Amino acid sequence: MVAEEGKAAAPAEDDVAVVPPNVESSGPPEGFKETNPFASYVLDAFPVVGFASQTAFAYNIISISISLEIIDRMGKNIPGWATDIDSVAVYGGAIFGMITMGYLGDLIGRKPAMTIALSFVIFGALSSGLLTFDVGTNAFYQELGLYRFIVGCGVGGVVPLSTASTVEVTGSVMKKRWVTVFCYMGNVIGYTMPYVVTLVLAGFDSDYPLMWRAALFCGAMPALAVLQMNIMKEESAAYLRQRERQQQSSTNSSSEIMECLRQPKYWLKLAGTGGTWFFQNIPVYGIRNFASTILDDVFQKDGQYESMADLSWQNIILNSLQIIGVVLTLYLLPVVGSKKILCMAPVIIGVLCAVMGVLCNHYPDQTTLIFLTFCAMYSFLMFGFGPCNYLASSEHYPVGVRSTFAGFSAACSKLGAIVGIIWFDWCFLKYGTGATLYGCAVWFAVCFLWTVFLAPEDEDSELFKDVAESNKGATEPLVKGSRTPI
Repeated sequence: MVAEEGKAAAPAEDDVAVVPPNVESSGPPEGFKETNPFASYVLDAFPVVGFASQTAFAYNIISISISLEIIDRMGKNIPGWATDIDSVAVYGGAIFGMITMGYLGDLIGRKPAMTIALSFVIFGALSSGLLTFDVGTNAFYQELGLYRFIVGCGVGGVVPLSTASTVEVTGSVMKKRWVTVFCYMGNVIGYTMPYVVTLVLAGFDSDYPLMWRAALFCGAMPALAVLQMNIMKEESAAYLRQRERQQQSSTNSSSEIMECLRQPKYWLKLAGTGGTWFFQNIPVYGIRNFASTILDDVFQKDGQYESMADLSWQNIILNSLQIIGVVLTLYLLPVVGSKKILCMAPVIIGVLCAVMGVLCNHYPDQTTLIFLTFCAMYSFLMFGFGPCNYLASSEHYPVGVRSTFAGFSAACSKLGAIVGIIWFDWCFLKYGTGATLYGCAVWFAVCFLWTVFLAPEDEDSELFKDVAESNKGATEPLVKGSRTPI
């Protein structure tokens, strides 16, 4: 377009980002100082809350595993039901929290719902570390299971709320995807820190009672940090725009959610985002939760366990290696897309499971080679698994129902975790390490087929609509048919 003489050319309509009324600009406030790492603008522009919340989630998910290992080494009786209940309680709580807190995230906002979820985490973690019943009694395991369920409610709620908030950062679709996957890297720190706590205490010759209590008690620390940052950050701008749309069209989140549940396409999407995550987590969480047991089985000599220090540093190495998978995912995400990554991941890890199964069955003395294979497996344990599911659970649903359906998808993942823990424990005790790893390879094969045929395509993402509506200041309801009479 040629500008008239003496007048500047007006920008094209598509180049103008219209800011809807009552929604503050995402730019820094007047007087903003970049040296302040806790300024609300920083917490919005760089989703620190999403990263840190994933750290809190992972820490509290895995800490029960090492705590029970320590209690076992104290010579205390751990009945089979106690192992299953105390391990599964946190996942059962997570399923409940993902569904309820996810719904609250759409109903009252991501920020206040996150505050509620983190309060559950803090209370449950502190109470777990301060148990008063004698270790080894039935009452002890029952109370521990109750507090781990409360922790699960909190950390479960954190997942849909953090992913919904993270994909709603300002910017292009690829930026939203990349930042969301990057935030999932916080899980690597969370999975590693319980073993760091144990290793430090072991270095000071601390007794076992202090170790297991500290491992559980410290789960409140990352949650407290996230709570502070969450209080300081602003609500998602996309969510605020959605609330304004609902007010203008006389709709609400509940009506939009019910409308989505009546549409078969959303059930098909849920089968893709939630079902894929379900089948992945059966072998993944079996491997992750029983890593200490596997290492004990590989490295024990004359029936004697390894020291807690040795077991801790081995797990620190394994969990730290998971960052390789996340970095590789970040690199390939703009190149091949998330669905192709999710198709590649089960093939790679399935092959490594089969190889390690052969080594455990036929070459059990090759402990170094077995450990290196296990390290290779852990290096790919977060290649697509988790990061891309975390992204897909939010990006394929509209803003008004995003947190709710992210919660549904994440709940499917933790249902898979429960199945995986119970199955792995049964298979390991009945058939041994090698056969169990063969079984994991079969689960990964099922996961591959499910992903290929049912996982949503990248181009079907709702994030494209989010960006377009943000630029045009759309005011129509996101779900057709959700308008309610005035």
